[in-house]
Amino acid sequence: MASTRANSPASCGRAASDDARGDPALMSGTLFDEPFYLAINEARWAAAARLIASLRTAGVALTTCVDVGSGPAWFSERLTGLGLAVDAIEGRGQNVEDARRRVPNVRFHQADIEHDALLPA
Repeated sequence: MASTRANSPASCGRAASDDARGDPALMSGTLFDEPFYLAINEARWAAAARLIASLRTAGVALTTCVDVGSGPAWFSERLTGLGLAVDAIEGRGQNVEDARRRVPNVRFHQADIEHDALLPA
């Protein structure tokens, strides 16, 4: 499980150089790690973290999650930090490559959710 720092909503806006498991080369300079995206993601994560906590408090046994449109794994990393097994779907190949390096314990799949069949027929 990831550290408490990585799990808390307040920590989600950390600099790209602090991200990617300590390797600034993995995520440095990506569009998704710009301050305006981090601010948006931080607000979205605060809402998601509250929802997950309230579901667990209500007795819902959450063990898995699908991160659709995962980008470079910003949410996937935090979801695994909460102990969830994550499958992530992303359309951009470079994002999938970056995400696999960033969060190796998540299964990333490259697919276009508007056109690719995600489930077997």
